[in-house]
Amino acid sequence: MNIDEYRIMRDIEDDFWWYVGFRRIFAAFIERYCAEQVAGRVLDAGCGTGAFLEFLADRYRPEVLVGADFSPEALSFCGERGFNGLVQCSVVELPFDDDSFDLVTSFDVLCHKSIRDDVVPMREFARVLRPGGRLLLNLPAFMFLYSEHDRAVHTARRYTRKELECKLLSAGLEPLVVTYTNLFLFPPTAAVKVVRNLLGSSGDHRSDLVPVPAALNRALAWLLGLESHLVGRVTLPFGTSATALARRI
Repeated sequence: MNIDEYRIMRDIEDDFWWYVGFRRIFAAFIERYCAEQVAGRVLDAGCGTGAFLEFLADRYRPEVLVGADFSPEALSFCGERGFNGLVQCSVVELPFDDDSFDLVTSFDVLCHKSIRDDVVPMREFARVLRPGGRLLLNLPAFMFLYSEHDRAVHTARRYTRKELECKLLSAGLEPLVVTYTNLFLFPPTAAVKVVRNLLGSSGDHRSDLVPVPAALNRALAWLLGLESHLVGRVTLPFGTSATALARRI
């Protein structure tokens, strides 16, 4: 992403409905499947501007918390939050020893156009995880939803649940839960994106990270956060994201 997109992310990700709702969903995954691991050594691979690092630190207080990102601009914004455990690196070649972490999280990173083979970073996640360690992974779903937002944030691919499951297995990771997320907002989101795609690209690649009125922001965050109650109980048939919880084999 360019630095302008990082600035936008830094400015709104603490309160923007998409991030707030997904943090509730990710918390449900962690508390249901990774309660032991999150207290140990945790890596956020592709930590961006650091809101999820801050969430992990405040809510779970891991023994060790490391944020890794390829972008020096992103890490600079993380540093503004007071984090010291930051590493500049690519997820295709993590500078950590084997068996270093109990939990790895990675959100909307492996879809980036700079990553030619997305199984390579999955293998890296498996390598740095301890036996029985957990991976919590989130990626955009369904290529027919590809949009100007994806172009703006340099997304190259979107995933199906089956595709994600197969890639995890090939990387030496056992999928425990693979589901779509953002189900309730999928119909209007899909309709808007499909219509925009039919009309063609405007050539103005801007992300969807645009502030909305406070009341609408709260309502959307609440609606997305409802899915936290479904984690581990229901495999959702569609959504705008694909979320996986896997264990190192």
